[in-house]
Amino acid sequence: FRRAERLRVDAAVAGPAPTVSARLLDRKGQVLALPVTTSVREETYLRIVSAELALAPLGLGDYLVELTVQRGSRSDKVIVAVRIVP
Repeated sequence: FRRAERLRVDAAVAGPAPTVSARLLDRKGQVLALPVTTSVREETYLRIVSAELALAPLGLGDYLVELTVQRGSRSDKVIVAVRIVP
């Protein structure tokens, strides 16, 4: 990706409406203080959870987006690797 872009990570989930959170991590797994917006939307027969962030504040390098979906006592995570290039 380039810094001028926005990144959105989508995941389909089943069951009741979940609680969703997301965070940005550096390549070492340390949390970065960049806000990641989350949302839940309904499509025909799917519930889609999303995490979205602007890449402009980031420098060149590798990052991880961690999307956490919580339903009751169950917690599932989706981790996506991202590389910012010139």
